[in-house]
Amino acid sequence: MFCPNCGKQVPENTKFCPYCGAALQSTAGTAPQPAQAVTPTSTPLQKRSNWVTSAKNWYRGLQRPWLVWVLAVVIVVAIGGLGYRSQSMKVQATKQSPWVLTTKNGLKNDGSGVKIQFEKSGRLLMTSGDSEVTNFKESLADTVADSGSWTGDHKKLTLNINQDGNRYQYTFTKMNKTKETIGGQQYKGYFVQVDMTANKSTVSQNMYLLHQ
Repeated sequence: MFCPNCGKQVPENTKFCPYCGAALQSTAGTAPQPAQAVTPTSTPLQKRSNWVTSAKNWYRGLQRPWLVWVLAVVIVVAIGGLGYRSQSMKVQATKQSPWVLTTKNGLKNDGSGVKIQFEKSGRLLMTSGDSEVTNFKESLADTVADSGSWTGDHKKLTLNINQDGNRYQYTFTKMNKTKETIGGQQYKGYFVQVDMTANKSTVSQNMYLLHQ
């Protein structure tokens, strides 16, 4: 007979296994039970390898595998396009309104600015020409009135202004983004080239278009 504990063969009617000391009376004559097989556990590396293999087999089984690459390119371009559009001047113009257009003196709070609100409807609200504000902070609190319309794209804003019976056009072309501190308060926006057109004459000046 065999010891049910260690599996070694022992003489018949032996009460205790001479090898491991296990009691044998209740199990005399019985054959040893085979040990149960232990299912190996997959490691993270093996799981990843299995996933990669499955993906390769799936890819090879496609009738038109090139469609996978086309779809991947379309998704990347779409995501990139959304990011590009969200940073355009046109989108930021309505998102961050109101703005103040000012000169270098305005950054020192020694000069006023023109408060501008770009409405999503395409309407343009601006400070009137007879505003009496004297510094940048006062410009932010100034009142505005409907002054025309505006359009824009990624790098440019065009303002078609009609104030006091006068028609003229401002074009803001983004040169770079900027952060400025005025009176202890930080403002963000753009350093822009401003082309001011009136009576078929154009004057250009570099200015700051900022928001809180």
